[in-house]
Amino acid sequence: MTGPLVRALNRDILPTDVGFTLSHEHVYCDFAEATGDPDLRFTDESAILADLREAQTRGVQMLVELSTYDMGGSPIRVAQMCETTGLLVVKGTGWYRSPSLDAFIGGVEAQALAARAIADISDGFAGTELRAGVLGEIGITGSKPTPAESVALDATASAAIATGVGVVAHTDDWLNARSVIDELTRRGVMRPRIMMSHCRRQDPLTGLLELADAGMTLSFDQLGHPKRDPVSAVAERICELVSHGFGSQLVVSADVGRSSRLRGVGGSGYVEGVHRLLAALKAMGLSQDLLDGMTTTGPARFLAFTGSRG
Repeated sequence: MTGPLVRALNRDILPTDVGFTLSHEHVYCDFAEATGDPDLRFTDESAILADLREAQTRGVQMLVELSTYDMGGSPIRVAQMCETTGLLVVKGTGWYRSPSLDAFIGGVEAQALAARAIADISDGFAGTELRAGVLGEIGITGSKPTPAESVALDATASAAIATGVGVVAHTDDWLNARSVIDELTRRGVMRPRIMMSHCRRQDPLTGLLELADAGMTLSFDQLGHPKRDPVSAVAERICELVSHGFGSQLVVSADVGRSSRLRGVGGSGYVEGVHRLLAALKAMGLSQDLLDGMTTTGPARFLAFTGSRG
């Protein structure tokens, strides 16, 4: 049979079978050495499992895991941990940005990198039958890609076009966001196949409306992060976008990938910030259908692509 389908790590599902989904998360990665930030050693499996179990008991059915090669991601560990907690997981493949990706990209042509990403999606990560279902998260430093980032962007675009899967774009601020989106679209990735991560209250509303009008998915995915927008600010911006008719193109998540974000050390975990946002939006008058769109049908729409089911 052929798609549309959503490719979870260990099996394909129909878009209509997608349940409550966190659209931008990390389950296992070690980004500490690459960044010099020990908080990004996200490898305490027992602590992470406790938060995954809480998410599952509070309604989460699936998450999108976006730890790339240069983040120290592990498809095998992610599959094991999510299976243990009864969660489906869609795994990303690819490379993040400089300087961490430089060692992975150096001397390798974009064509070879694209072939690797395509194989991850079509056949499985090396030595496994676990398959990726999305590309990213990928970003650039500043407003212009480094030479290594340009190679990674070339490879990502080629893999996206060849497979039809979506691309999750990391963003730092509005200038950076527009730059990475422009770099992807210039390489042939259609905007409806791009998810702009880390949308912020400071992003210009007119700019977000333009991207949404072009079919892009906008992800408010740092809910509960102590240094990012509070839930109240995110709720206000989402209501503005909904009032312009773009509620179906919004998704939400927590982007947990720091050890300090885990519940056991006082963080909000995978689900607390998301639930607080949904409660705030409901109190502001948004319908349950719109809320479901951000957690279920919106992720399903973005993740769906046409391919051979396995």
